[in-house]
Amino acid sequence: MNFSEYTKQPQQEEKREERAKSMSEEDVMKQYEELKSMNNSQLTARLFDEVARQKRDGIFDYASLAQSVENIKEYLPQKTYQNLKNMLDNLR
Repeated sequence: MNFSEYTKQPQQEEKREERAKSMSEEDVMKQYEELKSMNNSQLTARLFDEVARQKRDGIFDYASLAQSVENIKEYLPQKTYQNLKNMLDNLR
C-alpha cells in the first residue's frame, strides 16, 4: 500500500459505515423490489454505474469486494465463480 492509499483508507471506512447504518430493512427491501425484475444487462449496467459513483466519491473498495467473492467461492458453481472473477477484473 502506498501513502496515498493509506490516507484515503480512514475516510473510505467512515463513508462505508455511514452508508451501512443508514440502510434499514425497508431500504433493502425497496432495493430488492427494484432490482428483481431487471435482466442481466440492466443489472450489469446498474453495477457499473454504482461502481463509477463509488469511485468518484472515493469509497470503492476493490480489495474488500474481491475478498467477499473469495469467501463465498466454495458455495458457488465454478462457472459462477469465474464469471464473478471476470466481472471483478472489469471493475478495477
